[in-house]
Amino acid sequence: MDPFTAAAIASTALSTVGSIKQGQQQASSLNAQAKQKKIIAGQVTAESQRKAIEDRRQSRILQSKARAGAAAGGGSTTDVGITNLLSDIAGEGELSALTSLFEGNEEARGLRASADIDRFSAKQTKRNLPITALAGVAQGAALAYAPKKG
Repeated sequence: MDPFTAAAIASTALSTVGSIKQGQQQASSLNAQAKQKKIIAGQVTAESQRKAIEDRRQSRILQSKARAGAAAGGGSTTDVGITNLLSDIAGEGELSALTSLFEGNEEARGLRASADIDRFSAKQTKRNLPITALAGVAQGAALAYAPKKG
């Protein structure tokens, strides 16, 4: 075997191993990203739940202040105007809480979908490793056994 052919075979072998390792690393990285996105999705959901709890608490505080203000002004908390005001405050508080939950759930859903795509890409990368290796071997064989000029 001439030195050129030996070098071409060695180069092909190293290139093929390198391609396989690179694919494995890429798949591993994609899986790690997917795992991290799932964790963040859980954190986003929990944060939106805490925000909803706080929105409802703030609504109750405003309702309490409105009742206190009505009572201090000599009015009754059962007056139609006060009742409507309290109802509006409660409705706005609940709307704010539900909006917080919705936004958090939507963000978490996006992160989980992105994680699923990363996992799928990792699976495809692993699945394509044998094809990549064969392509490298075929290219190296063609180079090694190509007719030599001169």
